[in-house]
This record gives sequence, C-alpha cells and structure tokens, in this order.
Amino acid sequence: MKHIALVTTGLVGITNASLKLASRLTSEGFQVTYLCPIDIRAKVEIYGYNYIQLPRINWRFSFRKTEAVKNLSLLKAYFYHFTHLKQQYEDGVRMLNFKTYEDILQQLNPELLVVEQELHEVIFSAIKLNIPVKLLSPHFFNGFQSSLPPIRTSIIPNIGFKGTKLGILIAWFFNYLRIWARLWINRVKLSENRRSILKKYAKDIGFSTKYLKSRNFPSVYINTLTPQLSLNLLELEFPFSKPKNLQYIGAMVFEKRVESKKYQAESERIRKIIDLKKERNNKLIYCSLTTMQTANDITFIQNVIEAVKKETKWVLILSLGGNLLPENFKTIPKNVHLFKGVPQLQVLAESACSINHGGINTINECIHFKVPMLVYSGKKYDQNGCTARIAYHGLGLVGDKDLDNSDSIHTKINKILNTKDFLSKMTEMHHIYKGYESKEIASYL
Repeated sequence: MKHIALVTTGLVGITNASLKLASRLTSEGFQVTYLCPIDIRAKVEIYGYNYIQLPRINWRFSFRKTEAVKNLSLLKAYFYHFTHLKQQYEDGVRMLNFKTYEDILQQLNPELLVVEQELHEVIFSAIKLNIPVKLLSPHFFNGFQSSLPPIRTSIIPNIGFKGTKLGILIAWFFNYLRIWARLWINRVKLSENRRSILKKYAKDIGFSTKYLKSRNFPSVYINTLTPQLSLNLLELEFPFSKPKNLQYIGAMVFEKRVESKKYQAESERIRKIIDLKKERNNKLIYCSLTTMQTANDITFIQNVIEAVKKETKWVLILSLGGNLLPENFKTIPKNVHLFKGVPQLQVLAESACSINHGGINTINECIHFKVPMLVYSGKKYDQNGCTARIAYHGLGLVGDKDLDNSDSIHTKINKILNTKDFLSKMTEMHHIYKGYESKEIASYL
C-alpha cells in the first residue's frame, strides 16, 4: 500500500476538495496522512484519516521582524541587514520553519507528497529529503502565454481589444510591473521577504530557480518543474498550450462532507423551503456572496432581493456569510430567505440558478449539480478569471456588482431560467466532469 502525505493550506474550499481526493485515494488502496499548517484536525479526523499538525506558514516574513533588527531604525536596520546577510538568511530559514517541516516529513517518511502549490516551505523540505512531490492546484493555469490572460483579469480571448494578443501582452506587462514594484518596495522597506528566502533556500538544496516564476497569484511563485495536479477541468480553461508538468485530474466535490454545526442548525429550515418550492413548482435561486462586505456590496445584495421579490414563482435563498447578518436587512419579501450561512450542497442540489462571486469551488459544485450561473465577480484573487471562463464557455451570464441594478439582475436571472442553452452547456460540462471521476487517481501518480 502506497503511503501518501496530503498537505493543503487548510482554507475551506481546498479542504473540502482535498477530502474528496483523499476519499478516492483511500478507495483505491492508498494510505493517506493529512497535514496542514492551520488546525483542521476535527474536520479531517472525523473521516478516519491520520492527521499531523504543521507549524503555521509565515506568509509575511519580514527581516524587520527578526530579533536583530526589529527594534532598530530603518537606517540602522539597513546597515545591519547588509552587513549580516548570512545571519539574516539563517534567521529567515528558522522563522520559515524549514527544519520543523523536514523533521516531520522525515519521521513520517511518505512514499509521495501531494502538496498545495503555495506551500513552498513544505515542497522544498520534501525535495531536500528526496521525497517524490506532486503539486496540487485548485486554480486555473496562470503561466505566461501570449494568448492566455492573467488569471486576475476579466479578459476573454478574442473579445475586444483586450482579448487580442497585443491586449493580453499589455495585461501581462502590467501584471509583471505590479510584481516587480512590490518586490522593490519590499526590498526598500525590508518587509515581506519570504520570496527572497525561499529563492535562496531553493538554490542551497540544488533546485534551479529558473523554474520559479514570480507571480502575485498564486502566492509568490509558480513552480514549472515539479509535476502538478490541477483540481479543475481542462475543458473549462481558455485555449492554451498545456505545460508538460501539468495534469488535470478533475474537480473534487465531496458530497459526503459533514457540514459544520452552525449549518446543520439551518438544514431543517432549508428542507421546508425546498419542500414548499417543489409543492408549488417554483424555481429556486441560490445566492452566495460571502466575500462581499463593503457598502456597495450591501447595496448589491439589496438589489438581488429587489430583483426577485415580485416573481411569485421564484424562491431565493441568500447566504450572507462574512460579517453580515439577516437582521441587517429590514424588509424581506416572503419569497426571500436570508441565512448567515447554509449547507451549500443541499441547496445547490435543488437550485435552478446560482448567483455567486466566481469562486472556483462554487463553480465546480454548480457543475456537479448542473446549475447554470449568474456570476458577479468578487474582484479578488482569481475571481475575475474564473468569471471570464464561465462567460466564455456559456455556462451562465456575468454582471458587474458595482454597476448592475435590480432591473438588470432580474433580466439576467430570467434569461438564465428561460434559456435552454445554459442548462444544455452546463449538462455537457457535467458529463465531462463525470468522465474525470471515472478515471483512477493512481493513473496520475
């Protein structure tokens, strides 16, 4: 039996996806040990997996926080830093916990490490110990290609000037400009120096840094040498030239996950809403916009409520998340139901339309349940790029949360509910997704 160590950042989306991956590996006869820098022991051990707690990733390591310079003025810190480069590097290696990661991996001694691509400290520790490594990516590909827009933009190839090769190259130029500007600002301020420590450590263990491409998403670097497993569908990407080190193993939706107790309390109320919806032959619209918290976002949520309130055959379940509460909204129509949070899979399974912010995990869950989407990008991280791909593949419509009013939102929902093409294309993508599920994970390892 092959022993696989599975390591993720511990964020909710990747945790759920990785638990599906772990369940498939286990069903194929692998032994899986789960490791994480965030404490998610309870979420993992409930499924019977061995769990090891890692120290937290020092994402914002700064030379200014090292003991030698943290109480010095910037000028004195400069002097000390550049006259004690070796000591500063050793302090960085210690504060990034390389020795601890190495000790844990050496003791565990897995035959394969499957690790999320942003956890470079764990990746390099394994490489140093000669443990085979496969990178795990929950995101679409974000390597530089002249026909592939940066993932943080909403550019769609061949649409408008921005979608031309020249427009895409300009977008990449500004993407790199932001990266370089941030690098130099950090150097001047002696702050957020994790990138430089990682790069030097890679050199020290014999890993060629020409394979580390600087990015602002995913975090710090893209590793173009180490084999990578994408938790996405190749067919959902824009057309591009797939790198040799990249394999697509398909989206992972863990239907058997145990929802948190705070969501379990709402399950019965949701069941009653769904039963009544079925009895009256209504259409359920599920809106989840948990990353939206600004004043403009509250206005947008109110516009969504306004868009559905006069449609007696529509039912809206709206998951607020974040810091918003149902009590923040005073007048709620009878066909609108607000929740702090919901068991998302339970609701999506009965939905005719999903309004979401372009998060990749929600997109994959919509494909799992064949639910067309109305996407309003949260405009963070990769949400713009995910939203652009939904529009490109015709799996729904997109809007702008800062521009669309209640009338335009109503028009888009109505079009999704009454245009068969969206459901047809979503069904096609669902069949592709199921095709990935029919292939053993072992074939990628």
